[in-house]
Amino acid sequence: MAVNYLNNCMYFVANSLSRTLTKMAEEEFMITKLSPPHAIMLIIIVENSGISLSELSVIMNLAPSTISRFADKLVQRKMIERKIRGKKTELFSTIKGREVNPLIIQAWKNLYARYCDCLGKDFADKLTDYIRMATIDLKES
Repeated sequence: MAVNYLNNCMYFVANSLSRTLTKMAEEEFMITKLSPPHAIMLIIIVENSGISLSELSVIMNLAPSTISRFADKLVQRKMIERKIRGKKTELFSTIKGREVNPLIIQAWKNLYARYCDCLGKDFADKLTDYIRMATIDLKES
């Protein structure tokens, strides 16, 4: 039966998990008035002043064009600034961007608590580790 194939398919199961977590994250990150990826990008920039687009691309595991598009949105909202130094574009948070930081941290804590409530903290932490390790291994293959 097709359902058995789907339930035993990492691609299908991982995407299903991703959709579920995305919905939860969008609900929790509403307090920031940013999408989860924009909020995560902003917190990385706040904590790594002057980070380049390429460094951010590696950290977030997103294409440089996606990172650039996200940065455009945060620049538009006056939460970050771009500074070009030679061939390198560096990103810096603005006061407005730094003011959102506590809300991002709270949203992140809320999301973590929410999925830990559902899965149990130990299982959630182990699952996160397994997914991270699998991502690294699959990228290297």
